[in-house]
Amino acid sequence: VIVTYDLNCIDDPDKADTTINKCLAGIYDLNGTRKPNKYGESEVDGKTTHNSDLQPFNGARIANSALATINGVKIMTAATVPTPMTKAECEANKSTYGINACYYDDDYWAGAVKMCKDQGYRLPTEGDLTAIANGIYDRAIAATGTTDAYLNSSKSFPIFKSDNFSLWSSSESSGYFASVRVYGYSYTNPDTVSRNTNNGYTWAICVK
Repeated sequence: VIVTYDLNCIDDPDKADTTINKCLAGIYDLNGTRKPNKYGESEVDGKTTHNSDLQPFNGARIANSALATINGVKIMTAATVPTPMTKAECEANKSTYGINACYYDDDYWAGAVKMCKDQGYRLPTEGDLTAIANGIYDRAIAATGTTDAYLNSSKSFPIFKSDNFSLWSSSESSGYFASVRVYGYSYTNPDTVSRNTNNGYTWAICVK
C-alpha cells in the first residue's frame, strides 16, 4: 500500500466540511506481490486477464489523472459503494452539495454526491452514463428504455470488475429516489431506485 498526504489540501482547518479523507490518496495491490502490479490486467491461476490488480483510494488525487476516459467521460475514481449520509447530515449540507431533499438515515445517493464533491469532482449525469455504456457494450445504447447488448469485458473489467452493476447518476428524483443506470451482462437500462439502496452492486464513480 502506498499512501500520500497533501499538506496543502486544507485551506481553513476550522471549516466544518474539512475532513482528513480529502487529504489522503493511495494505491493498494489486490494480490500482493503477484504480477502484473499495474492497472488494466491481473494474473489469475497463472493466466493474465484484463482485470487490474492495482486499485486507488482517492486515486485521482495522484497527478489528478483519469483512471479511464470512455467516450469523452473522464472517470476519476474507482467504482465503490459510497458511505451513506444520515438525514441530519443531508439536511445540514444540502446547499453545500446541491441536494434538494433528504429523507433516509442511510442515504447512499447523498453519500455518493458528497464523496465526489469532496474530491473536487462530480457524479456522472444520465448522459454520461449512457456515453459510458456506449463505450463498453457491443452495440449502440439508447438513452431510454432497455437495450439488449453484451458487455465487452476487455473494456469494462479494468474499471468495473463485474458484469452486473448499477451506477448512481447526479439526477435526484426526490428525497426518496435517484436515477441509476443498470449495466447487465446482456442488457443495459436507466432506472430510478431508492436512495437507501445498498445491494453491494449499486456503485458510485466520480467524473471530471
